[in-house]
Amino acid sequence: MSNREENNRKILQALGKMSRIAFSIVFSIIIGFITGNFLDKKLGTSPLLLIIGTIFGIMAAFKNLYDNTKKDREK
Repeated sequence: MSNREENNRKILQALGKMSRIAFSIVFSIIIGFITGNFLDKKLGTSPLLLIIGTIFGIMAAFKNLYDNTKKDREK
């Protein structure tokens, strides 16, 4: 494999990792937001559960970021 092909492969791998991490962060926050909003509408507790769900989503996003970083460092 030539040096240029090796560099292209590394760039694509890095882009794949960044995309995976970005999707994981956004997806976690959205799921927390949607769940909190749904529960608020069902239970009439607006905006309490929306805020709690969003906070849990953000916490899950940071945990996913930490886990992905830890996994990449082990490689």
